[in-house]
Amino acid sequence: MSNVNNILLICDDEKTTEIMLKKMALLRDNDRIQISKSESVKKIISDEDFQVVIFSEIENDRNLTLKIIKQIKDLKPEINIILQTEETDPEFLLATYDSGVYDFITFDDENYEVMIKILNGLKFANKKQIINREKIFLKQFGAIDPKTGLYKYSVIKDSYADLAEDKRFRNGVLAITTLDDSVKTKVSSNRLSQIIKNCTRESDIIAQNRGGIYYLFLFNTNIDGAKNVLQKIQDKMGNEYPIRTGLNKIGIQEFSTLDKNTKDSLESAIQNGEMCVSLTGN
Repeated sequence: MSNVNNILLICDDEKTTEIMLKKMALLRDNDRIQISKSESVKKIISDEDFQVVIFSEIENDRNLTLKIIKQIKDLKPEINIILQTEETDPEFLLATYDSGVYDFITFDDENYEVMIKILNGLKFANKKQIINREKIFLKQFGAIDPKTGLYKYSVIKDSYADLAEDKRFRNGVLAITTLDDSVKTKVSSNRLSQIIKNCTRESDIIAQNRGGIYYLFLFNTNIDGAKNVLQKIQDKMGNEYPIRTGLNKIGIQEFSTLDKNTKDSLESAIQNGEMCVSLTGN
């Protein structure tokens, strides 16, 4: 049975725990905090329901720090992780971010700064709960695939005119991606769909079409930015499972034109064995 704590502090050092609790003293009484050692992470995350986890990095062990972050996100993807770290290495910080960290705090942060970051994490968690609830309704109306949780192609096609009123949408890129024909029978397309969700922003729109084809509407980016996203997806899939993608800047095109131009780019990528192709060159 779950308790009513919504914040978990994971810390192996008693002095650090004491410092972090003092920094969280400004939180409201109903923002209850539970404390755990890193060795108990798997059990406590599995058994309890938390919205925010404050994780104090494992000193002198970056790999274990990253492993625990991934373990938390694998068990409860909805949890927002705030990493307490004194690291300044950009490569490590980006690695923790890619593994699922929501925000960062340090010993130098003022108490009110720590409080604001935690409250923002709680607020974001509540918004995600609302979104998940709305997705349940969308599934009932057949707008979302029940297996992958992605929008259906037909729904996006029918809604395109309304979506195109958003300037950030028009300033984005459509990527139509699929697995190379040589590996479609060797790996589940559900793996690709999950990796796509993990590598794109929540503001992006991902739709699924028949034949293991995915439409990625990447907001407010250019072709180079879209290629970076696709490279991240390819890295997660592994080189033994190549992806093929057509790219096209969205702009003010009608859906039929955008769809055809991007499919032509996808066909070129498939024929030439390239990860990404943009025939329009924009």
